[in-house]
Amino acid sequence: MSSRTLLTITIIAAVAIVVIGVAFLGTFKEYTEPSMPGGKSKIGSIVNPSTNMMVYENPAWGVYLEYPAAWKKTEGRSLLGNEQVEFSSPIDLSLRMTYYYTRVDSSIESFDESFKKDLEERLTTYAHLSNTRITTQNATLGSNPALRIDFIGNTEELEYRVVTIRMIRGDRMYDITYSMINDSQFAGYEAGIQKMLDSLKFASPKESYAAYENRDLGLRLKHPESWMKNEESWSQVLGFAPELNLLFPSGVGFSVPNHIAGVAVAVVTSKAPMSDDEWKGAIIAATKGYAYESVLVESGNTTLSGNPAYRMVFSYRLRADDPEHKVTLLLTTKGNRTYLIGYNAWDEKAYDYYSGIAGEMMDSFEITN
Repeated sequence: MSSRTLLTITIIAAVAIVVIGVAFLGTFKEYTEPSMPGGKSKIGSIVNPSTNMMVYENPAWGVYLEYPAAWKKTEGRSLLGNEQVEFSSPIDLSLRMTYYYTRVDSSIESFDESFKKDLEERLTTYAHLSNTRITTQNATLGSNPALRIDFIGNTEELEYRVVTIRMIRGDRMYDITYSMINDSQFAGYEAGIQKMLDSLKFASPKESYAAYENRDLGLRLKHPESWMKNEESWSQVLGFAPELNLLFPSGVGFSVPNHIAGVAVAVVTSKAPMSDDEWKGAIIAATKGYAYESVLVESGNTTLSGNPAYRMVFSYRLRADDPEHKVTLLLTTKGNRTYLIGYNAWDEKAYDYYSGIAGEMMDSFEITN
């Protein structure tokens, strides 16, 4: 490995700490579920016959990208749990794509002056560069508006550049990071990078569902495979009233990885189950003293798992400067057990965005005993 390549890898590592949040570490696996059209080759890749490029596809994130056949593809997760894929060229330089969950319709204008200063210090410290500077400009990524950030520094001989392009679609954020060196020996590498960027396409992510069953609690439902499961403190998924743990001691929650929305199910066993009005009063009381503001927006009769049920919709704020959160709760009693299933979201945008998934989860809920 040349000293120039080693220096560039050092720069990328420094950028990763700030831009991606953690270096590309973790347990890697080969991608084994290609589904884009083309002639099939070795496991985990296919060839686009019109370009003679290898094809990478991630349906869960809606990503399609072509890369040179001589490059190596490696997938894994960062220490923060973010999915990443890295394409390494024969000269040991690479392009890295990182996937994040973010708030719905977040702004990509997130690089403030303190961030730039911190990055400049890291580049100088780790790579011994001079004249470090950062430029930002509007760009596109797969025909989507994006922000391009160039981190530039010099040695006595060369100019080094690390580029990050950030794009947001819905609740997903995509970062592409690669290095550039102002030297003729890297011309082929730069051409490969450009072909990869030109091939990028984004589609709506395809959510896969898994089944969850708890025989002790007597319930079953499906949930997105990408959502996080929490059986220790299920009420944290609903967020607006931790005291619900006292009313329902057992349950499970599923939330988007960045916790801006989630669905939770809980159960309580009682010799004399309470009426709907009694539950309504108990749940309203549970919100007092915790939420800064809590309003019962609507309530009424419905069904859950084929049983008569009671529905409540709350809006609430935990602090005065919070956005208005929203939570929907459904209650049903069967025998000596009362079941609660709820859907919570950070704000109105998130509530509307995930309502289809939450509806599927609630519709799939079954009482099994």
